[in-house]
Amino acid sequence: MFLADCLVQVGNPSEAEAALQEVVQNELEESELTDYVFTLTNLAFAFGDRPRLEQAKNALNSIMPRDPLFRTRRDEYLIAVHEALASSSSLKLKGRARMLLADLTRSAAKYIVLRPTIMGVGVDLGKILEDLRACFESPPPSS
Repeated sequence: MFLADCLVQVGNPSEAEAALQEVVQNELEESELTDYVFTLTNLAFAFGDRPRLEQAKNALNSIMPRDPLFRTRRDEYLIAVHEALASSSSLKLKGRARMLLADLTRSAAKYIVLRPTIMGVGVDLGKILEDLRACFESPPPSS
């Protein structure tokens, strides 16, 4: 799931979808299922199409995380999905979904203060989220 989420964040939704399909949902614990649903929702925002957003909405409605932070995140995702679905055209829907994902990333960035180290090298997750937000705020390429 982490790999799929990373692939979504770097702009490879097709590869992310393939990675997420390898996860066996009925073998997941409650917390893992929450992560799965959040990743599925990020993937739906990346594609920006109505069927995936509907699937994300149903998945979000099916979980109730125990932790208040994750319940709040779930509620933010639900609101964002409903707003994206309220958009009319698919191009507008994809653009709106990208903006909502950027908003969610921005709100998550202020809560993350962890700086894990790997072999002595620090990783600033807050900065990563800030940079990702900047990527998602840029207008989508026109086709």
